[in-house]
Amino acid sequence: RTVRLTTEERRMLERELEEAVRMRHSNLCTVVGACLQPGSEMLIVEHVPLGSLRDMLARGFSFSVEQRIRIAQGMAAGLAYLHSWSPPQPHGRLNSHKVLLDGSMNAKITGWGMRSLRQFHRSDWLKVPVHCLYCAPEVLQGGADSPETDVHMWAMTAYELFYPGQPFFIGHTFPEARQGIIDGTLRPHLYDPS
Repeated sequence: RTVRLTTEERRMLERELEEAVRMRHSNLCTVVGACLQPGSEMLIVEHVPLGSLRDMLARGFSFSVEQRIRIAQGMAAGLAYLHSWSPPQPHGRLNSHKVLLDGSMNAKITGWGMRSLRQFHRSDWLKVPVHCLYCAPEVLQGGADSPETDVHMWAMTAYELFYPGQPFFIGHTFPEARQGIIDGTLRPHLYDPS
């Protein structure tokens, strides 16, 4: 979808881009630069060779327990860095597609920053069923992204990492699962590893 920005919105986006370029952490995918020329907008980020955690899980990659723990810790460290800024910078969209893995299996969170641009696409993003399964109940009810809602998304992503191939919600349609998340009556099933 194409979004036309006002002059003020474009200035805000430029300020946010400058901020994103300054944010450096070993567990964030580094923003190298961007092109904001109308019709050619793009964000340039570092190359992360192994791709997303979701893709690795879908290919059936066998992570060791140590690798899983390191990836989960890396995700948490990246979020903690975002949350340490003043004001805190919630990610708001963390899921296994937004966690990239470098050649040493270090987690690199992508898709953070650029708050104003994300707001333009938030309603579209929340319409995609798989995205909602990671969301905190308050986000599904229209609440704002926050460090607390990021923790919920981290937990759902860690669940997927430690229980690969297991559906989040067994025996429920998407609308039932969404409502169960909002009501607090539905949580992922915890499996006995033995």
